[in-house]
Order: sequence, then structure tokens, then C-alpha cells
Amino acid sequence: MCGLGEMATWLPMPSGFTGYAARFCDPALGFAIGWTYVNLSLLSHYHCVWVTVFLMLIVSINYFGVRFFGESKFWLSSFKVTMVSATFVYLSTELVSVTISKAENPRKMIPRAIKLTFFQILFFYMISILLVGTLVPYNHPKLVFATKKSSSAAASPFVVAIELAGIPILPHILSACILLFVFSAANSDLYIATHTIYGLAREGKAPAIFARTDHHSIPVYALIISSCFSCLAYMNVSSDSKTVFKYFVDLVTIFGLLTWISLLVTHIHFVRARRVQHVSDSSIVYKTPFGVAGSYFALVVCCVIALTKSYDVFTHNKNWGRFNYKSFITAYLGIPAYLCLIFGYKLVTRCKGVKPEEADLWSGKDEIDREELAYLARKAMEESTRRRGNWVYETFVAWLF
Repeated sequence: MCGLGEMATWLPMPSGFTGYAARFCDPALGFAIGWTYVNLSLLSHYHCVWVTVFLMLIVSINYFGVRFFGESKFWLSSFKVTMVSATFVYLSTELVSVTISKAENPRKMIPRAIKLTFFQILFFYMISILLVGTLVPYNHPKLVFATKKSSSAAASPFVVAIELAGIPILPHILSACILLFVFSAANSDLYIATHTIYGLAREGKAPAIFARTDHHSIPVYALIISSCFSCLAYMNVSSDSKTVFKYFVDLVTIFGLLTWISLLVTHIHFVRARRVQHVSDSSIVYKTPFGVAGSYFALVVCCVIALTKSYDVFTHNKNWGRFNYKSFITAYLGIPAYLCLIFGYKLVTRCKGVKPEEADLWSGKDEIDREELAYLARKAMEESTRRRGNWVYETFVAWLF
């Protein structure tokens, strides 16, 4: 996230991180990361009527544009924040890069969004796990069944903690909250898929029809094709829904890890290009706290996790002698698909990697600088005429969010 923020504040691009990968590292990497991220978003959407109702709502929200999407996401997230739950991890932290071109002042808003994401994960996820660990005994009977097919949401440690507190109605409220969290996540995923396909089409890496927009600047055709993949959610209605869900989780996880790996590689190449072209650190609006060393460390961690996250398919277990090929395929299918996208694009286009001295760090930056100066001048004029009460309120909101 920090590396992405450093690139985004230097040069906000409508195509997001696919554009950064193509410009600073390799056009083939931009092509691969774009379609990998589309697969991640499309496969993340999850009794048949409810699936239809939620799909209609999600598609409608995305059709009415980024402003309505932002409002809905704000209220859903505000409601979510009031519920301390580890389901925060449903949300994609890279969403900020997809909405770069929609931000009024990206060089100010992107660092704030990245810092907020860090503290949200720290408080609403890490601390909540710590608190649940102190409230629920590790050997509680209901937790034993958490990995069995007969288990339900009642096996959640959060629900167990509520039951231990003697509150009979709250578990049902928790289930309703989780439903809203999933709705918010699906809404975000459809937005990501739509605008990533739109960005790929603008760069010539997807059919040109997906770059067309209506009079509200909504990429309608990209939205339609993304919405069609949402029908995969109906697979969850089958009797083997838990097995299907596990397969989708495995696929989404590997695609997500490959996306992070690509982002880290792109940031490393961006820093190399800056140093070769003598761009000083003082000219960078937002710099990663741990620099390029942090990106290298995160890259190693992500690679290790991607290769070992499903190691259990290789270990000896009660089904010794019966290799679970289905789990193996869904767990590692993304890696050969990702490599095929990279080398297939190279084979077709004959493109080469971008050398640090040839990386385009400047095209479009002058326009962004002018827009930022105009924005700052407009804000300065507004602040000079603002009443004292409004200034205090807006300053507090800016500090909070």
C-alpha cells in the first residue's frame, strides 16, 4: 500500500497500478497484473433469491457512478466500523489505486487513505483478534467443530464470545452485520473489476469496446461483462456450496498474492528509475516508511506465502495415497496462468522490460501539478471565507478520516 501510494502521489494515473507496472517495469507485467486483478475481483462475489436481489443492488450502485458508489461505501463502512469484527479483511486495500483518477486532490487524499487503512487494520482486525482470544477459551467445545462440515456461523469465535456473555439476540445481529459486510465487499469488487477492465481497454490491452462510456462517464460495457461473471454466485446454492466456496477462496487468495507481488516489483522498479534519473526524495509527496528495503522484504514474504499457503496437499494425512488434485489446482492455478499472461503478451507484442533510465516518470506530471495548484488556490479562497464553526468541524473530520 505504501509503495503504491508513493507512485500514485508522484503521478496519478487513470489506469491505476496496471499503468504503473507497464510504464516503470514491463508492459507484459501491466497486462498480467490487470487481468489477474480482474480475476481476483470477479471471483470474490458471493438461497437463490437473495443472490439475485444483492446482484441487482450491486450492479445498480456501480451504474450510477463513483459518487453514488462512494456514498454507499461510506455508509456501509461506517456501519461496519461500529461492529468490531475480523470480517474487515473482506475489503480490498488496493481499491484506492482504482479510484485515483476520481479523487479531487489525489496527492493529499491518497496518503490519508493509506494511513487510515493501516490504522483500520491494526485496530479493527489485529486488536479485535487479541480481544477475542482473551474472551474465548482455546478449548471451547464449539470451536472444535469450526472445521467440520456441520458447523455454521455459530462456530465463529465472535459468536461464541457473545454467547459466553449471555446475550441471546446479539448473534443474530452479528449475522446481519456480516451480510452487510459481504454486500459492501461485493460492491467494491464489481467496481474494481469494471474499472480495471476499462483501464486495460484504454491502454489497448483489452477489447476497445470496454473503453466506451455513456454520457455519465460510466464504462457500461465493462460493467456489463463484469456483472455477467457475478452469476457465479449461484454456484453457492448447490449442495456442495462449501466445497465450491473453498475452491473460490483458494483462487482468490493466489490471485491476490500475485497482485501484491506485482505491485511490489513495480515499486522497486519505480525507485530504481527515480535514482537513475536523479529524482530526489524531497520531491516525492509521499515516501514509503521503510523505503525499497520494505518492498523487498514484503516481496519475499508474499512469494513464500504464495508457494506454501496450501502445503497440506503435499503432507501425509488420513487420506495418504489419495492426492487431492482439486485443491492443488485451485490453490496454484493462478501461478501458471499469471506466467502465461506475462510471456504470452511478450511473445505477441515482442515488448521488452523498461530500463530504469528509460522509464517515463514525467509524461502527464505537468498537468497534475497545474491541477493541484488550482485546487490549492481554490481551497485557500474557501478557507478565507469559512466561518469559525465550519472550520473546526471540517478540521476534526479531516483528522478523524
